[in-house]
Amino acid sequence: MERLCQNESALEFVFVAELVGFPPRIIGEGRICPDALGETAEFCVVVADPWQGKGLGRVITDFCLDQARSLGVRRVIAEINPENIRIISLLLSRGFILHRDRQDLALFAELVLREPAAH
Repeated sequence: MERLCQNESALEFVFVAELVGFPPRIIGEGRICPDALGETAEFCVVVADPWQGKGLGRVITDFCLDQARSLGVRRVIAEINPENIRIISLLLSRGFILHRDRQDLALFAELVLREPAAH
């Protein structure tokens, strides 16, 4: 668990969903990894197979997006497998816009949390 929660930078946020028991089991994880300026953050969410389709991904996603907002992140991005219908549906329901790569191998999702400051 310690390795999973290790942050790469002071701005990175890791949220872990843990099933209480002996031993405790991690059943989901979400990350917000802002760039050096804190303007754009990569987002990822992973839910263990037995817990998929039960709302855990939504809870983790919403928590991570709230955290990104509180960090002042302007834009959240994610790279997703085009076959992962659940995450595509979830991200679309949260306002993400999807873009395909040129080889049609990946989807890129983008959510603007706030517009850039006018100069």
